[in-house]
Amino acid sequence: MPKVKKDFYEAKYDLMFKAIFLNPDNRDLLKLLLKSTINKDVEIEKVLSPEIPKHNIHIKGKALDVIVRDKNNDIYNIEVNLVSDDYIRIRNAAYIFTKFGDEVKESENYDNFPNIIQINLSFALNKNYPEISKYELIDKNNKRKFTDKLQIYEFNIAKIKQKEYNNISSRFLSALDANKEELSTLCKGDEKMEKFEKVVNNLNSDEEMIEFLSAEKEELIINTIKSRSEKQGILKGEKEKENLIIKNMLKQNLDVDTISKYTDVPIEKLIAIKEGK
Repeated sequence: MPKVKKDFYEAKYDLMFKAIFLNPDNRDLLKLLLKSTINKDVEIEKVLSPEIPKHNIHIKGKALDVIVRDKNNDIYNIEVNLVSDDYIRIRNAAYIFTKFGDEVKESENYDNFPNIIQINLSFALNKNYPEISKYELIDKNNKRKFTDKLQIYEFNIAKIKQKEYNNISSRFLSALDANKEELSTLCKGDEKMEKFEKVVNNLNSDEEMIEFLSAEKEELIINTIKSRSEKQGILKGEKEKENLIIKNMLKQNLDVDTISKYTDVPIEKLIAIKEGK
């Protein structure tokens, strides 16, 4: 099967998102994104490296989507979540807690410790989730915060898209998940939004970028299938679990070459499973 290609890639895809918001020419768009989420005019000091350093060779490396330090030394970590499985929250919590720990080591004293804010842009939450959720370390019985230096926001973009676009913030967040026609409607009449539309369209015209995005989309599909299949087969043995993953991949019409690439299962064995042997 050829790589999964679309006619148009929305800004929500990881590589597209980073290409837009890590570009120094688009600092105004990054500021607009922060304004649209935490309703704050952030004066950006620098966009930090998205790589979290490993403290020993046995720790898996972590790459954040976008991380920003402002002129007050506060840190903002923006994460794009295209699936809604619980492991996403565990992963993102690990990211922000690691960053919190790193700042403890780097700070000269606790009086100047920065606020650390994670912004989760979630595109697959169901309608039961609110538009915006805010999480803090808090004793829910006594209503006491453990610290006010760590905050996590989650934005239900699908639900935000359902409402009337009555302000620039909801329009911009909706534009992250907009196709070409929707993007034109949402961005019309605002200078920064029109710039955003132009940047997204230009990236969609870049053949090299589209090749990368196609590969990213393929990997996203594979990882999602593997995650869900492992949950379905959690009480089964490793052999049954592997077969369940393969069968679910075949149901998605992935070819045996692609499945073999991601599972290390020989093509001959995959063909046998496909033919029910």
